[in-house]
Amino acid sequence: MSLYPLQKTALVIIDPFNDFLSEGGKLFPVTKETVEGNNVVSNIKKLLTAVREKKIQVIYAPHRHTQKGDYLNWKFMAFAFRK
Repeated sequence: MSLYPLQKTALVIIDPFNDFLSEGGKLFPVTKETVEGNNVVSNIKKLLTAVREKKIQVIYAPHRHTQKGDYLNWKFMAFAFRK
């Protein structure tokens, strides 16, 4: 039995960019030792297979640099965004 209802559960994968994870990626020379040493790509694939078998939603959240005006219409803003 799951602690949380699966229909209200999601896996959020942040920044799964080829630049970090794939040979030929711009930053792969810097991350290669960690990515390969920890089997990052293989483990992400295993995780995705497992959550999809359980019909858990997968959300990809790419990192994005904010731009002036991004938070103009936010009613409740975190302190870190109040610049």
